[in-house]
Amino acid sequence: MKVFASIILCLLASAGTASAKQGLPADAKAFISSRDLCDHLRDEVSDHPTSEDIKSINDACKGTDRRLASLKSRYRDDKAVMQRLSAYEDRVEAGTD
Repeated sequence: MKVFASIILCLLASAGTASAKQGLPADAKAFISSRDLCDHLRDEVSDHPTSEDIKSINDACKGTDRRLASLKSRYRDDKAVMQRLSAYEDRVEAGTD
């Protein structure tokens, strides 16, 4: 239930950033939404995460490192997109060090 509540809160929070995402390509907008959820869950985990916490984070974050690299490559000449993408860490997934 805690994870579900966190997801709902994150979705509500990301709705407030909709104006900041306007004008961005659809794939960049989709990435931002999913990565914001990933980052939110990572920030919310306690010092002693449960297996459910870890699974939720892994599920939310899976593939986002690769998607970020792909988007940065695709939009390297688009200053507005690159500015938004530069706010994200390149590697957050477990086992991608």
